[in-house]
Amino acid sequence: MARKQVEYTTINVNGVPHRAAAPVIISASRATDIPAFGGEWFAKRLKDGYVEKTNPFSGKPYHISFKNAAVFVFWTKNPAPFLSFLQNFNRSFYIQFTLNNYDGLGIESSVPPVENRIATLKRLANQYGKERILWRFDPLMRFPGMTVDDLLNRIEHVAKQLIGYTERLTFSFITLKGYTAAQKRLTHALKPYGLSSNDLFLTGEEKERVLHFLVKLQENWKKTDPSFSIQTCAIPEDYSSYGIFPARCIDDALLGRLFGDNVTIRKFLGETSILFPTEISLPDDPTQRKHCHCIVSKDIGLYNTCSHNCLYCYANKK
Repeated sequence: MARKQVEYTTINVNGVPHRAAAPVIISASRATDIPAFGGEWFAKRLKDGYVEKTNPFSGKPYHISFKNAAVFVFWTKNPAPFLSFLQNFNRSFYIQFTLNNYDGLGIESSVPPVENRIATLKRLANQYGKERILWRFDPLMRFPGMTVDDLLNRIEHVAKQLIGYTERLTFSFITLKGYTAAQKRLTHALKPYGLSSNDLFLTGEEKERVLHFLVKLQENWKKTDPSFSIQTCAIPEDYSSYGIFPARCIDDALLGRLFGDNVTIRKFLGETSILFPTEISLPDDPTQRKHCHCIVSKDIGLYNTCSHNCLYCYANKK
């Protein structure tokens, strides 16, 4: 479907008019963890009504206006600092909560302990509804000293506590192609083990074990909550034969289900998405990486501003 999905408007910055994108959906953010570290920054940007960013290729500034913003998609590993803000946030939103269980491995050295994050997810689900809190365990990898059984046990430890608190688990297997800074960080961390970043990758047989585990997890979870699904994020492999399908992390079907009574969302999605929410009606965002199926949004985050210090992070270029 060819359709203009992002409108533009004019904003005033210090008395000077600027052309600004005015999207319906704001991504906050794939580039950094705004809920964990940028709450005050975000509140000020909302008050100003726009965000100024710099094009990483041209170095020129550009602007994103909140004029038409109807839904905010928050991406985070630690939304706890954002909880008080959300209580007064009178906008539609849902949360992509990356809740990995790599405690003690030095991979995500600055995230809170896993039990604290599980408690935070439960609190969010109780307050805003499980359908608005999407669980991500991403990426899946095998660090030195870990067996595949260890990885599966780490997933299961979280999963058994989240039944009834989320309707989706999204995952991917680690990829480092094109992420030079992440490769260097991981190579440095693995050097004492005599290993390289390539040793993090699961073999084909190991992936099969993970997939069979996830299939069983999905089957058992659905006995309690039929709405639950496990989905993949931006990977080339087709796992539909396992009953595991690609995710749209910024998802027109979910938006229609959650916010279909919002006039702006109805207009943006079109009546097809509202009446038939299981059908994909909007195209993938062409500005996102290959195999990403998110619909169009504008991301307001800045690279190199997250302090979680995750070794594999593509958004930290240093």
